[in-house]
Amino acid sequence: MILLIGHGYWGKNIAKTLGDELYAVCDANQETLNEVSRLYPHAKLYSNIDLALNDSNITAVIVATKAVTHFDIAKQVILSNRHLWIEKPACLNVEEIDELISLSEEKGVRIFVDHIMCHDSTVKFLKENVNLGKPLLFESYRLHQGMFQPDVNVIYDLAIHDLSIIDYLFPGIELLEKQIITNNHVNEYADHAVLNLKFNNGLRATITCSWVSPVKQRQIFMSGTDAVMHLHDGVIDVSKLKEEINENYLHTSLESTETFTVVQEPGLAVAVDAFKKLINGEKIITDIYQAKRIQQWVEK
Repeated sequence: MILLIGHGYWGKNIAKTLGDELYAVCDANQETLNEVSRLYPHAKLYSNIDLALNDSNITAVIVATKAVTHFDIAKQVILSNRHLWIEKPACLNVEEIDELISLSEEKGVRIFVDHIMCHDSTVKFLKENVNLGKPLLFESYRLHQGMFQPDVNVIYDLAIHDLSIIDYLFPGIELLEKQIITNNHVNEYADHAVLNLKFNNGLRATITCSWVSPVKQRQIFMSGTDAVMHLHDGVIDVSKLKEEINENYLHTSLESTETFTVVQEPGLAVAVDAFKKLINGEKIITDIYQAKRIQQWVEK
């Protein structure tokens, strides 16, 4: 039986995906609980986490609250011996993640972190079907106007998607160098950031993320020794490279391009299935250990 803590912006999407599998919702806002009652009359309602966790029917908990609350709520859930789903970012520093890992291993609790792009159909197709040769460059743009978060910066909101994709595409990759440039225009939290990363497999990554862009963009470009790739809108364009030596310098050109239009599965539905697999003891990529690797990459 699944308890959802937080029926806000993203929690609503999770509840809709769970449907009849949603056993209970906990939210401190009574108006929110009234809305839940109308949408899911079968769901039990709680305004207090302690009371909700006293319900012995609950076996798993999804935490979809503000990021600054994740650690305290997750710790409480683990101590109650429930398996746990945490929205990204799992926590705001490595020390908190390490404590959750230690507690979960002690209690035998499994922790899923919703790095949803690792469950995206297009990203999965890229990993399983596209060979670029030795990886050279990962360049991404994740931009839009507005949606300023009240408790985290744009890196934790947007760049974390691309960092999780890199971790998924290249298992075991290690960060060697980083440069992170941030700007803030509205409040104390950075709303525009550029991350330059160098990894031990030769990959260089540049991730640009923004809440202040006049246009919405979701694009990834990748270059390898054999081909280049452009991922956008559920489409992957792959172009083979042709090398020519001309007057003692190397010139590369695009020899042929193939376009793959990927049939999209709902990412949250795939994530829910992955959470169930983790609960049953299967190994998945989007666990608390991936969250720790990503946190280590961005933490200064």
